[in-house]
Formats: sequence, C-alpha cells, structure tokens
Amino acid sequence: MAAGTPPKPLDEIIGDLGPASSGGASLTQRVLVRRPDGSEYKAHAKFTVDNAGAGIVEYSPWGAVAELVSSGLARAIAAPACDYVVVLLPEGVDIRLRGDRQPAPGLAVAAQTILDAVDAIDGMLQGVDPADLARIGMLHALTQVGDHGGANNHIRAGDPPRIYSVDHASAFQAEHSGGTGPATLNLSALLAPVLSATPALLRTASAELAALTDTTIADIIASVPRQFLPTDEARDRLRSALSQRRDALPGVVAAQFPEEK
Repeated sequence: MAAGTPPKPLDEIIGDLGPASSGGASLTQRVLVRRPDGSEYKAHAKFTVDNAGAGIVEYSPWGAVAELVSSGLARAIAAPACDYVVVLLPEGVDIRLRGDRQPAPGLAVAAQTILDAVDAIDGMLQGVDPADLARIGMLHALTQVGDHGGANNHIRAGDPPRIYSVDHASAFQAEHSGGTGPATLNLSALLAPVLSATPALLRTASAELAALTDTTIADIIASVPRQFLPTDEARDRLRSALSQRRDALPGVVAAQFPEEK
C-alpha cells in the first residue's frame, strides 16, 4: 500500500447464524457478512480471542494466519479451497460460539460459505476434474497442513461437482515453531487413489508451481494483519519456507511418481 493511501474498508460481520456443523477445534461459526457496497453473504468465520482474552481459533492467532496464507496460495495456484479474508467484528454484534463463548470485537477471518456442500468421503469423486485434485495435493504440500491425511477436511459442492479443501488452521506448524518444514508430499486418503493412478497430473501441477513467484508469496504474507503476525522474522520465515518448498516440490513429485520409460 502506498504511503498515505487509506486502508481498504473491510467486510463486516453483522449477524450470527450459529455454529458450523462440526466447527472443529477452531469453533468455526456461521455468520452473515456485509460488504462495503452493502451487499451481504453467508460465511464461515474464525475468531482469534474471546472476551476474556483466551484464544479461540486453533493455534491462536497462528490459525488465522494459516487460513489467510493458505487461501492466498490456493487462489494463486488455482486450487479449489475455502477462501478466507480478513473481516471486522464490530462492537455490539453478539456472536455466541459453542460453550456460549463470545469472540472479542476486532479483526477475524471469514470465508464465503460454499453452498450445498457436503463432506467428501470415499466414492464421492465421480465427475470431479482430477486436475483440481492434483492442485489440492500441491496446496497441501506447500502448506504442510497437519490434519488432511485422511478423508476429512474436504467438501463436495456444485454442478458439475468440485472438491474443495477446507480447514487449514493447522498449516505451517514447523514455521509456527520457529523452523522450516521440508518439502514432502503426503496425499490425503481421499485423493491418493485417483492421483496415484494419474501421476502425470501431479507432475503437471508441481511444474505449474513455477508460476508462484516470490513477489506473489510476499504479497500474500504482506496481506496478513500485523495483529495476527506481528514480527518481520516470522514473515520472513514463512516467505523463505514457501519459496523453498515451491522449488523443491517438482523434484519430490518426480521422485515419488517418475515418468515411465
């Protein structure tokens, strides 16, 4: 943002629609959100702290960072995923989470609700573009998300159907702990059968990572509010880790799924 440029107005949470169907460790909440132009949409929101100052989102506030960075990466590599952005919970808007906890007013993250979505389980990949699944696999490898190893944290929606990766609060755990996670490919149980049978799609998706520039990575991390990620050291660690994994993953995929001679 150029010096002197006013900040872009944030979408605001204006109503409580109740806990999400599972909610998970982050106590995800369904909310109504209003854009600056007055239009409204339903969303799934995650909050960092409650009125008592206790953390809400998983790994608070890191879980909010992980959701925002994972969403930015998903957009950049065209991987279908929940799309979290920074929103504002104004004073006076009453939100009641499970256990009757109330989030503190201030910044939160929210993703527009994907309509008519259902949990994706085995046998629900018919009609889905397998190239989308390969990009989701690359998203998981880039973010090293911690709880997508099984068939959980995927949803199916739309006609024609698409599979979306959801819930990335557990991403970047090595970076959260002060280190740098290696480039590894751990395909979820839902995606592995399809992608193992069509390894060329994984090789293509990994090669496409070259389009994820250092500038794009830096812009994604710069968009995270300082309130969530205050130190330059942590930001630099994330940037470096993502650049390293982007560069290494094509080789990892080629080694795990070599071309047939």
